[in-house]
Amino acid sequence: MKIQKQRPLLSICIPTYNRTLYLQECLKSIVSQLSLQYIIENVEIVISDNHSTDNTKQVVESFMQKNTQIRYFCNEKNLGPVVNVKKVAEYALGDYVWFFSDDDIHKKGSIAKILSIIKLYIPDVIQTNMDLCSIDAKKIIDPNLLRVQKDTFLETKKAYFTFLEDKFFLPLDWYLTSFSNTIILRKLFQKNIKFFDQFNKSEHIFPHIAIIFYTNENYKICIVAQSVALFRTGNREFGPKSKVEFLKFWYRVLNIHYQTILSVNHEYISIKFRFLYLLKYCSRIFRIIFLRLFQVDISDFLIKLFYR
Repeated sequence: MKIQKQRPLLSICIPTYNRTLYLQECLKSIVSQLSLQYIIENVEIVISDNHSTDNTKQVVESFMQKNTQIRYFCNEKNLGPVVNVKKVAEYALGDYVWFFSDDDIHKKGSIAKILSIIKLYIPDVIQTNMDLCSIDAKKIIDPNLLRVQKDTFLETKKAYFTFLEDKFFLPLDWYLTSFSNTIILRKLFQKNIKFFDQFNKSEHIFPHIAIIFYTNENYKICIVAQSVALFRTGNREFGPKSKVEFLKFWYRVLNIHYQTILSVNHEYISIKFRFLYLLKYCSRIFRIIFLRLFQVDISDFLIKLFYR
């Protein structure tokens, strides 16, 4: 008689394209944690290859030889990053989907921590802390990016946005744009998958966040204080090369993103939150003005003034 394999509790979903060296480090950081039987039984790793032209397939297959929890899929053509995010989540079998970038690294104990959070709170959404690191992942540049000291369980979106009022200015972006620190119920993804199609344009590059915040439905959200991932800096592969032009592009993308969130979730968002966002928006404009007119980047000044 064939034994039915238990469905995993957590699917770590990694969309990838032509980043073999980073992907190797990412996978090593995950499989090194697959020693306890509890983790082995409750976790799968799902990789969606967006038709890479390097040796991504061979690298993944080398990991698959020793780790049956890894499942690999390769698109017949490059579908673009947003659709590939959709694809990798569609392949997931777990109750929860952990979106994870191919160039980021799981910290020791990260998987066990998330499994414990799921068991304890049964949330709809989990947002985890991260550390900003150098491109070679050897130096921590900014720890505790979410600026939290303890795990926080928020029963409603209103409570979540009230919580974020103390996370202006820069920490807010780590909550509402970051990829590798977002974990959601797979049922939630399946229900809101339409947002991948609705917001599949060049200025909509946060499909994982759209599932949660481009709808006015209420969710239970858990904020995890423990840093579970290293987020690399210095390896951007999108947008204009010029600093000024990139900031103009990036701030326009962020403004569209935040305006959508503010509009859709208006019933949960206070006047204070809106006012703080207006200040954040103005600070971005001033940064671009100073760069264009005086070739001076006032970001350090803004960080000292607002980042806490």
